[in-house]
Amino acid sequence: MKRKKQSASSKGLLLVSGDDELKQQITGALSLARLPLTTLTTVTCGQDALKILAREKPFLVILDDELPDTTGLDLLRTLYQDGINTLVVYMAARHALELEKEVRQLGVLYYTEKPPEPSVLERIVATALPTTGEETHP
Repeated sequence: MKRKKQSASSKGLLLVSGDDELKQQITGALSLARLPLTTLTTVTCGQDALKILAREKPFLVILDDELPDTTGLDLLRTLYQDGINTLVVYMAARHALELEKEVRQLGVLYYTEKPPEPSVLERIVATALPTTGEETHP
């Protein structure tokens, strides 16, 4: 099953990781990329991510597989089951074919080992950014 691209005009991004160093690397890379993000929110755990997603509509979630209160896969399943349509970049400590297959079936936009290469991350985010005044389509 594929998930639809969100049709909101939000240019907000949500980064979910319990690894402070990884969060610093990613936020630094995105800052240097000078992408037109309206917000870049970072949270440490799945529960905080769900709270943010309940009130905001980020166009993209960068999701770490290892979280203090759950796994990235379990959080992804919850998003899917709750019908939260947002694009997801999924990061794992090492490549695991079965995990990649499962997260792709749940509609993940991109699966990568962590930390993602800054140039690759920039390209993914730039490509996923909604265009102002236009809707994105599946």
